[in-house]
Amino acid sequence: ALLVLCRRNLYEKILNGYIEHNSRRGVLHYLFGGTLIGLGMVVCGSCPGTVFVQVGSGIAYSLFTCLGGILGTYFYYAFVHERISQEKFLASSLVLRRLCDVLPIP
Repeated sequence: ALLVLCRRNLYEKILNGYIEHNSRRGVLHYLFGGTLIGLGMVVCGSCPGTVFVQVGSGIAYSLFTCLGGILGTYFYYAFVHERISQEKFLASSLVLRRLCDVLPIP
């Protein structure tokens, strides 16, 4: 919110870049990613935000969970990110809709 107040043009540039990057991904991409992170959270017993607290508290196996997250991030950016970032859509070709524009909400 502070970025919107201070530098609206920068905020819109970042937002449009994010939308361009994610616009070509289909539903299966998000279903697979959500399932993968959900299963990972169930198996390790923590979410990505609380794993650092667990490491600091000395909870058993939390260090392995943290290292797994770091290695997973490294392998994603080393091998996957470039392959899925090849195509780009222009932000001007996108149609942005809000939920209240699509659904008949009073």
